[in-house]
Amino acid sequence: MAEGWMWDFNQKLDEQIIEYGKFRLKQTQEWILYAVMERFTKLSQLCDADSPPEKVLLWELILCLPEEMQVLPQQEIKLPSFTYRVDFLLRTPNGKELVVECDGGRHQREPEQIKEDKKRDRHLQMYGWKVLRFTADEVFWQADTCGREIRQTLWEMMK
Repeated sequence: MAEGWMWDFNQKLDEQIIEYGKFRLKQTQEWILYAVMERFTKLSQLCDADSPPEKVLLWELILCLPEEMQVLPQQEIKLPSFTYRVDFLLRTPNGKELVVECDGGRHQREPEQIKEDKKRDRHLQMYGWKVLRFTADEVFWQADTCGREIRQTLWEMMK
């Protein structure tokens, strides 16, 4: 009889612990959602307002990178003969930097713009910058894949 009582008590205790766990998980999810939304809201104001792919990619960067990685939208990079504004500059905790570009329709359709983008990438690379460039289609349809490629590149740079 005593064993049955103890088993019942333990089962109720386990159920209460599970309910507490669910409650804490919900609190944690709400906190994470709030933190992510706050970070997105702050950073999205710095993105190009006419570039929806940038905002989609920003979401992916916030979700796939640890908070220690700085995500800096619309940053200027000064080179000896040019100053470029890049869509995103990502900075690792150890100071390594990655340029991420997100091309909208004009960048994909106009041959002259495609040539200019390639020239710009080469110029940045010539001065030691690592550049990743994604099309709007890649960002809209495979944002998670773009995020994985960015994350992998950053990890490789940190080695």
